[in-house]
Amino acid sequence: MCVIIDMDTLSCVFNPKNERHNEFKPVSDWIDKGKGRIVYGGSQYIAELKEMPNYLYLLKEYEKKIKSLTRMMAGLIKNNRKLRRNLKRSIQNQISMIHTLWQLSLFLDVD
Repeated sequence: MCVIIDMDTLSCVFNPKNERHNEFKPVSDWIDKGKGRIVYGGSQYIAELKEMPNYLYLLKEYEKKIKSLTRMMAGLIKNNRKLRRNLKRSIQNQISMIHTLWQLSLFLDVD
């Protein structure tokens, strides 16, 4: 199973000195000792991580242990773009077909 950790909770999950760490410790234990995986990605998330080098390093270490799935996320984003392009093309084709049928009905004077 995977978990997405929001940027503002990274320190709660992974920093034992954080005052809220005890609330999030089960999540870090589940990732460290269990079958938990972290999914992270997206250009904004990565940009924010670059400003938090300790957590970027930690997530890279998890990636080495196959505990994080950034490559999979990148693939999903790429596929999502492709799906959106195909959907847009399909909608445009349907609109074009509806327009053509409407013009044909005007030409044939069909109610």
